[in-house]
Amino acid sequence: MISRRHRFIGTGLGIIMSMAMLAWVISRLDCGEALRTLRKAEYEYIFPVVVIMVFDFLLRAIRWGSLFDYPYPTVGNRFVALMIGYLGNNVFPARAGQIARVYVLGHREKVGKGAVLAGVMVEHAIDLAVIVMLSFLVLFSYPKFTRFREAGFILAFTIFAGLFSFTAVSITGRKTIPIIVRLVRFLPENIVFLIRNVLEDFITGLSSLRRASKLFQFLSWTAFIWITELATVLLMARAFHLNLSMLDGLLFILAVGLGTMVPSSPGYVGTYEFFATNALMTVGIGGGAALGFAFSLHALMFLTQSLLGIGCMARCGIDAYRFFAFRALANE
Repeated sequence: MISRRHRFIGTGLGIIMSMAMLAWVISRLDCGEALRTLRKAEYEYIFPVVVIMVFDFLLRAIRWGSLFDYPYPTVGNRFVALMIGYLGNNVFPARAGQIARVYVLGHREKVGKGAVLAGVMVEHAIDLAVIVMLSFLVLFSYPKFTRFREAGFILAFTIFAGLFSFTAVSITGRKTIPIIVRLVRFLPENIVFLIRNVLEDFITGLSSLRRASKLFQFLSWTAFIWITELATVLLMARAFHLNLSMLDGLLFILAVGLGTMVPSSPGYVGTYEFFATNALMTVGIGGGAALGFAFSLHALMFLTQSLLGIGCMARCGIDAYRFFAFRALANE
């Protein structure tokens, strides 16, 4: 297993990166212009943006069900676990909310937590593949990104290699585990043991997607999720009088999606603003206006996730002390 010291180092690195990126944003962008942007915004758009956000979370809970074999966890319990997980990501370092998500659903549905974890791993892996593939398409859509097309070809090759490996593992199942373990046997024994466990969980999560109907369901819900996220960004842009095209909005979402994979502090503070403002400046949105928009959208997302998470905690009977003690969740 990963030692406590390594977890501490990872958490510290994330906080340092977040603070460094936040310092860059504050020092390079016009905070006065950002405040003026906030004052001029049309806040009547906030309510429909929040409604779309909540709908997006519901779609994610529905999509999560595609990764389970019958009997499926109920949509309600999946939604509750998802929102508590988001709350955990907002208050704990190292994306520990994913652990809360696994334990809450496992406890409420009386299903194996390993199977739940496997589904979460597969979900993130597919989301990453989609983000990288769409990023590759964006490289070819903007003339100013012409110089990056060689990198795009490398990304494409990496994606197709990953998809080929993904498909091969899905078909062969656990037969691939001994092969991979032999390839990494030069590593320390505890690392090899961790790799084996991760592979077993990952293949368990893939089992439901071996059926074409399940994979189609998952990818269809993923498409709807991307549409709702794009609608959120474009509607929020209208509130701030920003002229964003659909392609610009897609670039924004991709930049933020890649940015949230970087080690960061709880709630992605700093990393979100860094990647979001750089994406907006790439499409010609001024620094101060970009900062005001990015900060507002991030704050609205943070508050919506946290308030829903707190409400779901109350529904589950999890009080604040047990949640922040956190280990109580694992012992239920």
